[in-house]
Amino acid sequence: HAAQPEPGVGFVFNMFSLPLGLLLALKGTAALSLSEADVERFLDSALNVTRGHGGECAVGIGCGLVAGWVVRKLQGAVLTAAVLGGIGTGVALYQGWVSPEDVQLNAQATVRLLQEQAATHARRLDLDGDGSVTFDDTKIMASKVSPFVRRHPGLTGGFAGGLIGGYRLL
Repeated sequence: HAAQPEPGVGFVFNMFSLPLGLLLALKGTAALSLSEADVERFLDSALNVTRGHGGECAVGIGCGLVAGWVVRKLQGAVLTAAVLGGIGTGVALYQGWVSPEDVQLNAQATVRLLQEQAATHARRLDLDGDGSVTFDDTKIMASKVSPFVRRHPGLTGGFAGGLIGGYRLL
């Protein structure tokens, strides 16, 4: 005879799987290419579980909390890696395991890689094609996002509040 799950465990899993599912759908650079239809499909399934605008706000808060928490943890991991890398480089220089020229070459290569990545992402943000990210680009971005915000104010407001809460409190 099969073991019965605890009462309420499935509901808790479902409530937490919605924001985690959105987070997994938005991972990496695919977040910028996610279609509005994909978001609408996710929102429809979330509304079936939560039943209404209050639920839409709850889903937004949940997704925002998870996203804020992830951003804060990634920021902490990057900072920790930078500090430990600096300490490790200092020890390696002191012990004579690497030369200052090796460190300088690796640092220059790392800076070049970061500049290339930043330039690639900046090109994706240049929506008017003038070669730089300007205020006109932000107006274009806002015009693309505003219809979704008007249709789902609870979700977007909840997400913004949850993002701040997840980043600051968790």
